[in-house]
Amino acid sequence: MSETETNPDQASSHLPDVPRMGAESGFDLSEVHVPLRLSGYLCLVLGLVSAFSLLAVPMLLVPVIAILIGLFALRPSRQGRPVGTTAALVGIVLAVGFGACGASVAWFKQKTFGDQAEYFARQYFDVIANHEMELAMELRKDFVNRFSADMPLKTFYETNGDSAAALAEFEEDGINAEIQKAGSADAFELTKAPRVYHKYGHDRVELIFVNSQDPKARKIEVIMECKTDPTTNTAQWHVHRVQYVMKPIYAESVL
Repeated sequence: MSETETNPDQASSHLPDVPRMGAESGFDLSEVHVPLRLSGYLCLVLGLVSAFSLLAVPMLLVPVIAILIGLFALRPSRQGRPVGTTAALVGIVLAVGFGACGASVAWFKQKTFGDQAEYFARQYFDVIANHEMELAMELRKDFVNRFSADMPLKTFYETNGDSAAALAEFEEDGINAEIQKAGSADAFELTKAPRVYHKYGHDRVELIFVNSQDPKARKIEVIMECKTDPTTNTAQWHVHRVQYVMKPIYAESVL
């Protein structure tokens, strides 16, 4: 009988290593599986969709949602780094970038349109204060309906019956009388920041003025509308509406 036969421990040492159940070098049923975070991939998709926030203000909600979902996907795990966290990080970066750009574009448009609308509204007030009512009526028209610059407006409104009647009615407007009494657009101040909005395919700006020299003066709402002249590709402003700010009327409760 050989030595290897009499010593089974020594014999087994020459056998090849075989993976055993539960061994570190083999297959272990207790191996921990890395979790999958689908929310990370959803964050990535929303991060890409956040590019539309450059086009519309309501779309700024998309990057906000993407960031929240991304932060949820990055929550710690006891089972190691989950799959999908890289996608969540990329989605968050995209959402922050597109969201910041979209907010900047919206702010720039609000600032630019607001300043231009206020400037032209004050020019309109000065025209009325100087009793140039024919020119003020032209400023109320869309640019495609205005007369040419060399048109004698005063003569036209005096000789044309319908236009003369419209001018007389315009001159009797209480708001125009208040502006003329103030004497200048400098007497009016904004009660709040201009509100820029989009309606019927055109950009509009709501301006609320009040005569700072008269404590009893009513607030005046001016709606300026901007259209693009396709021939010159320039913005054309006109006074869309001027009226006193009306208090909402509520129906009495039915008991």
